[in-house]
Amino acid sequence: MIDIVINVIFRYALLSPQTWPHFRGRDVRDGVRAILNSVKMSQDEYQMGKTKLFIKAPESVINYIITQLHGLQLLPVISAVPARRTAGAEV
Repeated sequence: MIDIVINVIFRYALLSPQTWPHFRGRDVRDGVRAILNSVKMSQDEYQMGKTKLFIKAPESVINYIITQLHGLQLLPVISAVPARRTAGAEV
């Protein structure tokens, strides 16, 4: 459980003032909950298992990040980065 949850905190800590720049809580699961609350995700939209975090609609997190970046006027820079093609994708 700890490894997956700690990865979530390291990867997404920037999304919550409670976890950025350092999470100082005792239970890392509380840090994950703080991040999910910061992106306006209610408890019925995710489930935390023993080793994984299940998000019913991951696009809600992406939409929140894009909205925040747009507010910082960083969206044009990110939009200019070409998308990676996956194997077997049609052109």
